[in-house]
Amino acid sequence: MWSYGAEHFDKNRLKRYTKKHAAEVASCMVNLQRAIDLLNEGLTIEEICRLSYFGSEGEDVYRIGQSAVKHAKETRLYIYVRIEGERFELLTIGGKETQRNDINACKAIVRSLKKEQEVQDGQKENQ
Repeated sequence: MWSYGAEHFDKNRLKRYTKKHAAEVASCMVNLQRAIDLLNEGLTIEEICRLSYFGSEGEDVYRIGQSAVKHAKETRLYIYVRIEGERFELLTIGGKETQRNDINACKAIVRSLKKEQEVQDGQKENQ
């Protein structure tokens, strides 16, 4: 069963962003749950990427956008998709003006998480 975690999520940024754009944040979270529900029904990540609010940024970083919010500020919730664990890791949230920096920061986090996982897997093999 697919799920999500927020261990690496910038909670302070979420708090600040929610103060000004609560409807957009709520919409992103609804879309996150929709994606999880669809995956649990048997759709693949590739099929989910065809949805207007879900897309790949490369290196296992994906974005979930807001939808159905009138006069909305373009908002993106960035996640790391761990296929092997059927888990989304929430990374950060931001708008169009921070998009490039957000994507680069998220990719750096994912690379670090993958290295940590490789080390852990190597230690298990050596035991």
